[in-house]
Amino acid sequence: AAVCETVRRSGVDERAREVLIAISNRNILSMLSLYMEGVRRAGVRHSVVVTLDAATTKHVQQHGGVTLAHEHVLRAKGGGTDGHSTSGLKFRLLVPWLKVGCNVLLSDVDVVYLRDPFQSSPPLLHRDSDVEATPPRHLLDTSY
Repeated sequence: AAVCETVRRSGVDERAREVLIAISNRNILSMLSLYMEGVRRAGVRHSVVVTLDAATTKHVQQHGGVTLAHEHVLRAKGGGTDGHSTSGLKFRLLVPWLKVGCNVLLSDVDVVYLRDPFQSSPPLLHRDSDVEATPPRHLLDTSY
């Protein structure tokens, strides 16, 4: 139910059900602010930040973003909670979105959008999967 409400608040087109999702915690609030401003300026209408702690949820809400808060912390087997340790774990946070039929473009918060990737011409997305991600530049040859 929370995901469905967040989908409605984020302005997702009910036919395409496409949503840009970034996952963030309080460790990178300044970068998150820049990301959210860039998404706004690019005119991306279907954007959600999945937050991992109360401070980040408050930050997103204060800056006019749409958020879905999660109560748990991503923690790697070795106990680390930094981005490098938990990068692969964030895909489990997408499961609720996929279950309600959303097509997800997963983005890191250090990505800059110059235009809405869902509305671009020529198309920037392949639209051949439920989840597309923005891979690190140095992994382009091996990330697909």
